[in-house]
Amino acid sequence: MQNTRSLMNLRRAFTWSVASISLSLATLLPQGCAQGVNQGDGTTVGGNATGEGDADGGPDVRWTAVPNGQDPGDATTPLDAAATVDAVYDVAFDSYVLPEGAANGVDSGSCPTGLGEDCTNGIDDNCNGLVDCADPLCSAYSCDEAPPPGWQGPIGLYTGSGSPLPPPPSCGAPYANDFVDGNAGLVASTAQCGCSCGSVSGADCDGAIGWTVYTDANCSNPCTSAAMPPSTATFCESTSACSVGSFQVTAGAPLLNIASCHANPSIAIPNCGWQTVGRGCGYSGPVDHGGCSGGALCVQRPTSPFNAKACVFAAGDLTCPAGSYSVGQTFYAAASDSRGCSACTCGSPTGVTCALSGNLSTYATFGSPTCSNVTATATASPNGACTMVEGGAAGVEGYVTASPSGGACAPSSVGATGSVTPTGPVTVCCEP
Repeated sequence: MQNTRSLMNLRRAFTWSVASISLSLATLLPQGCAQGVNQGDGTTVGGNATGEGDADGGPDVRWTAVPNGQDPGDATTPLDAAATVDAVYDVAFDSYVLPEGAANGVDSGSCPTGLGEDCTNGIDDNCNGLVDCADPLCSAYSCDEAPPPGWQGPIGLYTGSGSPLPPPPSCGAPYANDFVDGNAGLVASTAQCGCSCGSVSGADCDGAIGWTVYTDANCSNPCTSAAMPPSTATFCESTSACSVGSFQVTAGAPLLNIASCHANPSIAIPNCGWQTVGRGCGYSGPVDHGGCSGGALCVQRPTSPFNAKACVFAAGDLTCPAGSYSVGQTFYAAASDSRGCSACTCGSPTGVTCALSGNLSTYATFGSPTCSNVTATATASPNGACTMVEGGAAGVEGYVTASPSGGACAPSSVGATGSVTPTGPVTVCCEP
């Protein structure tokens, strides 16, 4: 009789509306796992309720019927005091609300078989006492420290090297946001510089031509000399009544006050390059703290070809923050190239001579503006050849020109200047 009464009281307790129980529990009870699955039909098997699992629009609720006074219960379900025995079973709800239709209608005293673990919902879905990142089924996830102040992340980092550099892979879920693109390991040789000088220009030989008559036959004893008028074809110069035995045309030094050489610089700027290309893709998947401690985030690890360790980033060439993100690398968006060479200049011309051309003759009769009765003719030559005169001479006449010849300018020493400076730095710091 006592057992019959207890069973009747238990059935009476289970006649409450499943819908109202579902609403109150979904609001008031924390999520977790506990004994038994209540599907709302009031059937008791092995001391626990089982049942429907139908998709009726309301969540299903786990609960357990326990002996009178032995369960501390739920604040929403008054229980008898442990010292009070009224032969009525109390009902203790197991603090877990199932999604509608999730139960399989079999009350085994544990979770339904075949359930996996959702690694980002903060729930122990398979009731093994391990939530999200703590569950071995979530081996593709890790607990990563939240980004420190001033840093962003987590990101998955790809780095590639080679010549030429490989193109970085595209970002994709769950790391879909392209946050960092840059290069590291700048390689830039100095400029290759040279300097040379062109030929001499601007030298002036006008007025540098002269003649000399000698009393002997081999141009050893000069008697008189004079400069020839520049660019004049007809003239007659007196020999000053010298007893002329020989004569020669001579060239003086050129005027170089406006002479110069053109500077020819040579500048070769080698190509600069990078040793490493980098891309950082930001995490775009779900995030929670399940199975992690100290405020760490349970996030899916990046997959190949990205580094499997989580990273954070910040603009600038920075030192990594304190904490787990301790392995740093700085990537740059571009580079500023100021390489060049020092100025190429040329020194003053040296070694310039005046080259002679034309003829000069001596005459027996001096007159103005012309002489007459040629006694000897000399061809102008660079070395001023000596010409013997037979019968003497009273005047000298001819047309001789002089042109600058030879010479050079010394080039200045030149050297490489400037450098290549990386710009737009972004520091990425990763877990070791």
